[in-house]
Order: sequence, then C-alpha cells, then structure tokens
Amino acid sequence: MGTKHRKYTPELLQEAVDASDSVMGVLRFLGMPQAGGTHAHVSRKIKEFGIPTHHFVRYKGSGQHLRRSAADILQVLPFGSQRTKPEFLRRALLESGVPHCCAGCQIDGTWQGAPLTLHVDHRNGDFHDNRLENLRFLCPNCHAQTPNFAGRGKRGYPSGGGADGLPTNGSA
Repeated sequence: MGTKHRKYTPELLQEAVDASDSVMGVLRFLGMPQAGGTHAHVSRKIKEFGIPTHHFVRYKGSGQHLRRSAADILQVLPFGSQRTKPEFLRRALLESGVPHCCAGCQIDGTWQGAPLTLHVDHRNGDFHDNRLENLRFLCPNCHAQTPNFAGRGKRGYPSGGGADGLPTNGSA
C-alpha cells in the first residue's frame, strides 16, 4: 500500500526546486503524495543539501495579509460560519482599547501572583455576534456564573442574574 522509499539526490531535488515555487510544487514535480510526512521530509532534504529556495512564494495565491484587522474580526458572522478563535477576539478587543480586566470583578489577569487567562464572553450567547458591544473579558469564576456559559442558554438552562448576565448578590 504506501509508496516505496526514495533516495533524493541533490541533483534531483535541485531540478525540482528550480521548476517549483513551493515545497508543494516540489512534491508535485516528484510525483509524491501531498500528505503525511512527505512535505517535512522533502523540506529537510532541501535544507540538508543547501538548495536555495529564495524564489519560493509564501502563501501563494492568498493576495492578502494573514492578520485580520480588529474591524474585520469585530462583526456579526453569517449563520453557519466557523467560530472565531478566542485569541483573535482577545487581540481585537485589546486593539480596540478594551482594558484587560474582568468586567465582573475587575481582576486584572493575575491571581495570587500567577497569570490568569481571562475568557472572552459573548454577552448574548451567540458566538457569531463578535461586535465590540457584545464582547467582554471575564475571569473564569465570573464567566462560569453567566447564563450562557458553555452554551447554557441554548439548552434550556434557567437564566439568572442581572441585565449584564452576571449574578446579582441574591442569586448564585
């Protein structure tokens, strides 16, 4: 079932690199599968033989910067879209001037002298709604007490707390 092992000569790899603009192009040139460890193996061999790859195009065809702006991230996504990664939301909030502290208890990202990761909370529970006014930082304790923590609001859990979704003094 698999492919037989090949020995790559510097000449063969040089020809493939010269005819390609990426490691994937080298794999296609050599007729190698473009999956598994072949990409890493061929990359190591190219480096080992000292074959120059300065002409390779990085992220060919993207035509755009990989880092999205805060304005591009902080918007409502179409239904069915993938969830935006929390690290992107965190960066967008910080770039928009939101202070890095819990909106519930005002803790600043440290707990007993150790770093504490603040969660990004969607106030209305809809992870497609990434508008700035719908997002806030919460410490894990405050976040766990919100009515929509871990999808609670979508499964018929009873909601409690104040208008901001955080528990009031009498409810917990």
